[in-house]
Amino acid sequence: MFIRLHMEISKEKKAVVLDRFEHIKKLLDRLSPKHRIIYLTYKQYEQESKEGFKLPRKLLKNLRTELDLTQTTVRIYKNEGFNEVETYLKIYGSK
Repeated sequence: MFIRLHMEISKEKKAVVLDRFEHIKKLLDRLSPKHRIIYLTYKQYEQESKEGFKLPRKLLKNLRTELDLTQTTVRIYKNEGFNEVETYLKIYGSK
C-alpha cells in the first residue's frame, strides 16, 4: 500500500532537496554494486543501532555469502566505499 503525503514545500527548499538527492545519486553511482551494497548495509545498521560499524555475525555472513566475498574483501570494500563517499562529500558536499 502506497500512501502519498502532500506537504507544502517552498520552491527553494525543493530545489535544495533535489540538488542533494542528485549529489547522493551521483555518489552512489560511482561505487561498484558490491561496494554500494556493503556501504549501504553498514550505513543502515549504523543508523538503526548504537553499535556503530560492527555488523552482527549472521548479517556479515549473509553479506559475504550473497556477494561471494571473503571477510578481508568485505573490509576492504567497506573502507574503499567510505573513503570514496568522504572524498566526494569534501569536494561536492559543501556546494
